[in-house]
Amino acid sequence: MSECPLCGLSLETESVTTGDGNIFSCVNCGPYRASNSFLAVVQSLDGRGRAAISHRLILRRSGEGIPRVTSYDVDDAEKNPALPGIPEAINRLLLWVFQNSSALGDLVDLRNQEVIAFVGVESGQAVPLLLRTLKTDGLVDVWPYKGGAKVQLTPEGWQKAEESEAMGSVRFRQTDWNRVNRTVDELRSRLATAETEEQCQGIGLLCREILISAGQAVSAIDPQKPESQVPSPTDAKAHLEAFLSGRIQVSTQSVTRKYARAAWGLAVELQHHRTATPQQAALCAEATAAAINVVSILANDPRHAV
Repeated sequence: MSECPLCGLSLETESVTTGDGNIFSCVNCGPYRASNSFLAVVQSLDGRGRAAISHRLILRRSGEGIPRVTSYDVDDAEKNPALPGIPEAINRLLLWVFQNSSALGDLVDLRNQEVIAFVGVESGQAVPLLLRTLKTDGLVDVWPYKGGAKVQLTPEGWQKAEESEAMGSVRFRQTDWNRVNRTVDELRSRLATAETEEQCQGIGLLCREILISAGQAVSAIDPQKPESQVPSPTDAKAHLEAFLSGRIQVSTQSVTRKYARAAWGLAVELQHHRTATPQQAALCAEATAAAINVVSILANDPRHAV
């Protein structure tokens, strides 16, 4: 396969087949793992849904590891194909130029199709319009070049990009909380009809995804951690434990952290339990919801209680 199954652009290298899917390295989406279930249904998505997943892959790309997409991501994008608004897209384009400049005065080769996912737009046709706004605001200088542009940050643009990057490092990821809430709704819906072993195992997988999303949501709250110590995006236990350690008294840290580990352990065990029962699925779901509510209380934001 020479094209990305998600955005249709060229792959930087040949895809690699794994036990459950493939690893792709796309010029737009970056490297990602795609499960077989994802590859089977991704063609059903429209352009906006694909763009939403591509953008979310970029947002997940932090710490170690390669982000993974499954059929659940397709379901999520069909229900909520949200992309950044114009102001945020403009700011992300400015950040892209900044991150690809080694010093003020550098000329950056910007190809419209290759920044779609990072900026968060549906097609490369939107990029020139965003660039025009940046130029009008005096933040960049632009020269058309081979289906894209050569872009140079002005001193004002460099300063604004530095400020935006600093703010972005501590921004709370509301999108991850939205994903938690949507997946909890899906969990409750499936729990009501779960009868077979496979359906009950699916409850465990959903619980695991909820905890991963919660871990990603809280990981942005502690900006003081060195990059080398930032856990993998899918290491929910590490993210939640780091968050809990910074939010509760030392005397109660051990018990609370054990609770988070237990919720994770239940989800993983149920996911792989070939004789899973509805009762076990219900217990796992309740433990997961309670763990999310603990995080919500400690984050001083009860809106996210489930």
